[in-house]
Parts: sequence; C-alpha cells; structure tokens
Amino acid sequence: MAAKHKDTRYRVIYAKDYQIESKSHNVIRDFEIYHQDTLFRCNVDYLTDELMALHKYTFTLIDKQDIDIFHRMLSNNCRRNVNDCSGMAGILRNMATMSKNHQKNLYIRCIPPQVALSPESYRVFAEDVLDVVPLILKRQNTKMSAKHIRILNVKNGEWRKKDDDKSLDLTVSFEQLDEFLEKFDCDKSLLTLVEDPMYTATKMDQETHSGYRMTCAPDLTQVIDPLQAAAFFFHSVVNGVDWSRKEPCLEHGPECLKTLKKRFMRILEEYAKTDVTV
Repeated sequence: MAAKHKDTRYRVIYAKDYQIESKSHNVIRDFEIYHQDTLFRCNVDYLTDELMALHKYTFTLIDKQDIDIFHRMLSNNCRRNVNDCSGMAGILRNMATMSKNHQKNLYIRCIPPQVALSPESYRVFAEDVLDVVPLILKRQNTKMSAKHIRILNVKNGEWRKKDDDKSLDLTVSFEQLDEFLEKFDCDKSLLTLVEDPMYTATKMDQETHSGYRMTCAPDLTQVIDPLQAAAFFFHSVVNGVDWSRKEPCLEHGPECLKTLKKRFMRILEEYAKTDVTV
C-alpha cells in the first residue's frame, strides 16, 4: 500500500524565533516560551517535589491550550474534594496521560548542534520519538498493526534506557526521525519540534555570565553534551592542578603529576573517539 503521508513535514520552532523567560535559577522547571500567539511551559512546572515523588514523569512541553484545560480540571476537582488535587498531578506524567483528556498538540524537543552546522545537525531524544509515534497514529486514526508493534518493541529495546542505566541518552538526527516516522506512515504535520528551551536558557547564561550549556533527558536527569563535558573537565579539574609545583606529592609520591597527566591524556583520547552527535 502506498504511503499517504510520506511528503508531510513537521514544523520546527527554532530558538531564534521565540522569546524565553526564566522565572528562577531552575531553568528545567521555571521557563516560559513565547512564539507568535503560543505560550509553552514544562509539565513539571506545576509540581512540588512531594507531588513529583508520586509518579514517574517524562519531560513534556505543554502549550496554552494544555495549561487552560489543566487549570480548569484542577479547579473543578479541588472544588469538589481537596484530596483530589494531588491525583490531578498524574495527568501531567507524560504526553500519553495528557492526551487522554483532550486532543493535545504534540511537541518534542530538538537539540542544537554543538558547532555551527546545518539545520540537519539538530537531534531529538530517541525516547521522545518512541513516545510520540503511537500518539500520532491515534490522532490520524491509524490502528497499530502487528508490524508496527514489532518495530516499536525492537526499538524500545535498543533506544530506551532501563531505570538503572547510567549510559548516555540516545539521540537521533532529523533524517533518522523522518525514516522512523515513515515506517509507520505517520502524518508528520501533526508534530512540532521545539528547540530545547533549557539548552537555550543555559546557553544565554553562559554567554552573559558563566556556566555550561545543559538540558535534561526525557526522564528529567540533567545532561550535558560531550563538548561541554570536556570544557567542564578542563575548567574544574585540569585548571585546579598546580602543574608548576616542584615539591613531590606527599600523598602520591614524586610521579604524581606525571601520572595525573597520563590519566588526563587517556580521557582526552577516549573523548576523541566519542561520536559527539549521539
């Protein structure tokens, strides 16, 4: 059967096209994005630490429609029973739970390239792609086939981190995103990519003050790209060593600096082998 949606395109909202405001130093939670007539926030912006302990949350961008609907539902529930307010936090767990209550617009973040490359160098978190595909299919009234389920199961095993996994969060390129969506004949026009707000906010802070560009993974863990990690390593570790010291180290002996230098060089060699686009 011919693909109906192969030529569809998702929309991309780049940082240069929106205005971002941070309400506090916690840029992962407290930011607002203004793009044309749309307001974006993060789903965990509304949650206290106590409420976040009740569920496992996935970072999700919400827009003004989501915000208005959530406020209305929260107001109605709390008016009936104050104990229902904490239960409402479950609605905000992820894109899927929020989409059960209304036809939510679908957004995922895209991470900018570490150097000035083409727009195709932007990447998206692989786990976000896995989460959004079933929602797109539902929106376009396409039933999940056995083949679709097999593909998702395979990629869930390859792309999704286990709860105790401390490895790097996998990202995919726009080209890989297109290829994956086309396996399901997804209508890509139902999806909007938004340049990562936390990366944008920390980049602005780095340029005006100091610090490092970072963001959070889908599971809300703070992450930093390999290039920024290398910069952090040098600023906080290498620069903290007195390389001109002549006296032998009392703790590690006379070969201390030489050994330390070798270890740093091994780290650099490992970094040089790293695919910084992943």
